[in-house]
Amino acid sequence: MELIEVIILAIVQGITEWLPISSSGHLVIFQQLFNIQASVEFNLILHIGTLLAVVVFFREKLIKILKDFFTFDFKKKNAKMGLWIIFATIPIVIIGFFFKDFFEYLFTNMTIVSIALIFTGIILLLTKTAKTRNKLNIKNSFLIGVAQALAIIPGISRSGITISTGMLAGVKKQEVAEFSFILSIPALIGAVVLKLNDFVFGFEELVGLIVSFVVGYLTIAFLLNIIKKGKFWLFGIYCLLLGLFLFFF
Repeated sequence: MELIEVIILAIVQGITEWLPISSSGHLVIFQQLFNIQASVEFNLILHIGTLLAVVVFFREKLIKILKDFFTFDFKKKNAKMGLWIIFATIPIVIIGFFFKDFFEYLFTNMTIVSIALIFTGIILLLTKTAKTRNKLNIKNSFLIGVAQALAIIPGISRSGITISTGMLAGVKKQEVAEFSFILSIPALIGAVVLKLNDFVFGFEELVGLIVSFVVGYLTIAFLLNIIKKGKFWLFGIYCLLLGLFLFFF
């Protein structure tokens, strides 16, 4: 790839990984529109950049979770969150392991991407009516994990579907947003490990990694502010319109 193509895809990944508009879907769209030949392995390198962004952004919370978890005192809030993250990761591990090749095929199918974006848009719009009535627990955290597994399909936003699922289950929006971001860490690590032997890391990959990290970090802060203001559902309009446009045109 040309360096400009690397930077474009890295910016797209950094923005769309955390905004609820599907990073995988947008990577497919940009590669198709501009005829960019990027491998699945390169896309995963971009995901490493956004993975590092979430780790750095939530570093203090992650340290607390790890510290309390290994005391095995699950009365502590952070220890319980660590346990819930493990349970919520199970669905994506199972689906990702057994259906990896099938989901990689979907990355070449623009029709699937468009339908998935429409689905994402509808789910996001539904969050406008969500009411806080429950705390995060093992039941709704596992449900969020099932939603995350669905996001392997390009066009279904991982952050969008997981945060929406939690909000529709009645969990406080800021609490479920934080859980969603942290839940992405083991999923992204797993995806990287599966392709580790296929990685080719050169100058272009380094540029992509750095750009996706910086843009991803800024995007996390931006999205948390949007959620705090109660405007999360607005992304549903974008996904719905984009999905309909791609499907018909």
